[in-house]
Amino acid sequence: MNPESLYRLTRSQHETYLQQPDHCSGGFCIETNRTESYVTLKNTTFRFWYNTQTGGYDAHCHKALEIITPVEQKFTIIVNNVSYSLEPGDIFLIPPGVLHSYPAPDGGARFIYIFRPDFLHSLPGFSYILSLLNRPIRINNENFGDIYAEEISQILQLAEYYWQQSPLWEMKIYSGLLSFFASLGNSCLNRADFGALSPDRKHFFKNLEKLFVYVDSCFSENISLEQAAGLAGYSKFHFSRIFKECTGQTFMEYLRSVRIAEASKMLLDGRMPVHEIAFQSGFSSLTTFNRIFRQLKGCAPSEYRNFYSHIKSD
Repeated sequence: MNPESLYRLTRSQHETYLQQPDHCSGGFCIETNRTESYVTLKNTTFRFWYNTQTGGYDAHCHKALEIITPVEQKFTIIVNNVSYSLEPGDIFLIPPGVLHSYPAPDGGARFIYIFRPDFLHSLPGFSYILSLLNRPIRINNENFGDIYAEEISQILQLAEYYWQQSPLWEMKIYSGLLSFFASLGNSCLNRADFGALSPDRKHFFKNLEKLFVYVDSCFSENISLEQAAGLAGYSKFHFSRIFKECTGQTFMEYLRSVRIAEASKMLLDGRMPVHEIAFQSGFSSLTTFNRIFRQLKGCAPSEYRNFYSHIKSD
């Protein structure tokens, strides 16, 4: 269980967070079919809510990354047809562009943060963080005990910045998000068992960054596990083990997720036929593409395109 003392709100905080800042007024979302469009603040890429509503939401998707943190009572979220029961204090990250829904909660309260991570993409090292964000992540005292206190404190601090809107509050939020993801990345890297292998962690991470850059530019090519291991400076066996420990997925799973992410962009950018998108994103067959896309996104490529065709630009 998460220590309640770390996320308990005072009565004053509860009352403050129930009131959205004046220039943030508006509904939580505008639903069209099974899609969601959200309103961000002017000239920013984020929006926060202190959510106490008892209504649920059908399956929807958006281009932003979402963080949900219950602070009162449990909360159930369904991502790609997988149900997650969140305990109070859990920090749950939902990747951009995946279908998610939640049944009507039985009371309680939770923070919901929605933001576009675009501003982080050009930062050195963030490609590694993106490799972690290819799947839902639950951060709590049990599975991230080394950083949980720091991360939940950062979540609450972001809320204070957002609702108080003191001078430089937007800069503080961006800075807080950077700290949050840096702690998450460090924790995942520190879990990897490098043993007596050479090179060390620092050298491996540097080569891992090179590998991510290579995959980003050559994802459509036939990249083998042997090639990836060579770029990282390890044998195939040791690379496979350490990559899984560092990222929580195999290299081939990571490569498929990059290809699907690129395919998703192509689905939204125009009317290119789905079969052509499949081959341009590196898949050898349309059948494989459709199967992997549904696994990662929770819907077929054509459905994904239709979902987003209704979303207004934000």
